[in-house]
Amino acid sequence: MTGYERIMNTIEGKPVDHTPVWPFVMTFAAKYGGVPYGAFASDYREMAKALIKTAEDFDLDGITVDSDAYREATACGAQIVYPYDDLPYLNANAITEKEKFFFQQPVIENCPRLIDKIEGVRRVKEYFKEDKAVAGWIEAPLQCAGTLYPMDEFMTDIYEDPHFIEELVNFTTELGTAFAVEQVKAGADIIGIGDAMASLVSPAVYEEYFLPATKKLVQEIRKKVKVKLKYHICGQSTHLLKYSEEIGFDIVNIDYLVDMDTAFGMVHGKTTIKGNINPVTLLTQTPEKISEICRGLLTQAANQKFILSPGCEVAKNTPVENMRALVQSTRI
Repeated sequence: MTGYERIMNTIEGKPVDHTPVWPFVMTFAAKYGGVPYGAFASDYREMAKALIKTAEDFDLDGITVDSDAYREATACGAQIVYPYDDLPYLNANAITEKEKFFFQQPVIENCPRLIDKIEGVRRVKEYFKEDKAVAGWIEAPLQCAGTLYPMDEFMTDIYEDPHFIEELVNFTTELGTAFAVEQVKAGADIIGIGDAMASLVSPAVYEEYFLPATKKLVQEIRKKVKVKLKYHICGQSTHLLKYSEEIGFDIVNIDYLVDMDTAFGMVHGKTTIKGNINPVTLLTQTPEKISEICRGLLTQAANQKFILSPGCEVAKNTPVENMRALVQSTRI
């Protein structure tokens, strides 16, 4: 059974030969592949090279083509700095004065960083074909909106200028849909939808502004292309799991702060749970301890729709032997 088959069968509730393993690797992949992170984030050829090597050498079942949360922001006018071997960072926000932001959708073919991601998906998929599941990535409406202008202003405007927030979220929903569709056309089997900020807002605010937008995003993507969708929420997100069925996600990635049994109970067997090893544990513990933790999770997830992975990104300096222990734990 291929990694692609293993992940798709798991999503559909069909038998697999063993639990799929799909860690989220960005900085780890760049380091392992010998690619400075500035190049990884700015040149799809370098990113694809590192991701392919990592997925192949560790026999991962899936691989996500992503580098940072600022691609959509850059398309809207944000200025990004690429350190030689570190994460990109914002040098200037896309929105500096709200009254001068006209909500004009960027043309994807005119946006180098969006095209770069699309071409990265294309190259990785062309290499792996049906051997491994290949995921593209977009930022959720809330997450994308929060990258367009300073975080403190964004969080304040949720309460002080809700009309602007509503307009902004409608804008980011449309942008995310278009970006996702182009990645699927390039070969993505799955689209990851990053929403790290979702755990930072109250349930009431999420329900009022961001749940409708996220539902619309999923509906619009599904109207246009056939693809599996994965929701990635960092931190304590137990309160958001109840929405997974309503929104229509195929996979929800849970962080280590979320109890696995609780998560399975909240998705009622309809959504695949992906997680939830603490990335710090993967970074700092021995391979033997990693194997023990993974086997415990596999026992806990028996007869459930489950993909083994850390709860968030694998840290750059995670020992290679720990990554091997993670993967091999499913093969025993």
